[in-house]
Amino acid sequence: MPLPLDGQKGTYAVILELTGERSLQVGRLGTCSFPPGFYLYAGSARGGLGHRLSRHLLRKKPLRWHVDYLRQEARVREVWWSEAASVSECHWYRAALDLPGAREMVKGFGASDCRCSSHLVHLPTPPSFQKLRRKLPEGPIHRASIGERDTAPGSQ
Repeated sequence: MPLPLDGQKGTYAVILELTGERSLQVGRLGTCSFPPGFYLYAGSARGGLGHRLSRHLLRKKPLRWHVDYLRQEARVREVWWSEAASVSECHWYRAALDLPGAREMVKGFGASDCRCSSHLVHLPTPPSFQKLRRKLPEGPIHRASIGERDTAPGSQ
């Protein structure tokens, strides 16, 4: 299901679930350990928010971003997004770290273009949309529970 956000700039969080311990090769970061639980990955799209989120829903795709490696094993549970240009993925990451049970995972993950130590947060239980929303500056934040696809439409 494509999201009606093509051409839109924005910030997003992909909520992933990993059911068992995994050790994964993550690009130049090397081999990383991922405990079971839930992950919140904070990202941004400078144009084409719908395209970026739709790509994250695909399990099979060229491995380009750090989250693509985790995505091979983890299931997408939800996506959250905002079209507010003033709120960055760094704000979302810091807000996610304040959620109950949250801890930083994998130094450098998704944060090669900023000063954050990571953009990936591990949580033992599903993260609360409402709690994260209250920690972010004003602006509409949207939420969707979306099923994942193995490949892009028409690529088979």
